[in-house]
Amino acid sequence: VLVLEALVELGDLEVDDLDAVYQRMRDAGLDFAGAPITFQPEDQLAQGFGTKVAYFDDPDGTHLEIIEPQGPFRREVR
Repeated sequence: VLVLEALVELGDLEVDDLDAVYQRMRDAGLDFAGAPITFQPEDQLAQGFGTKVAYFDDPDGTHLEIIEPQGPFRREVR
């Protein structure tokens, strides 16, 4: 149940260069839950390898992530 609540309350911000955005946000004083994560084949995911994510909370406590999607996770911009 806790996992489901976390997924429901999680918002994401899609970026083209996660490393640059992560560093800029840290330089501005934002605290992240940890270093960025890059999905690897050994993570036992079916797809999306190379996708990068980093998690943080906004000032109201909303769980957010920045994500640089790869493979089928990547959306086409129209």
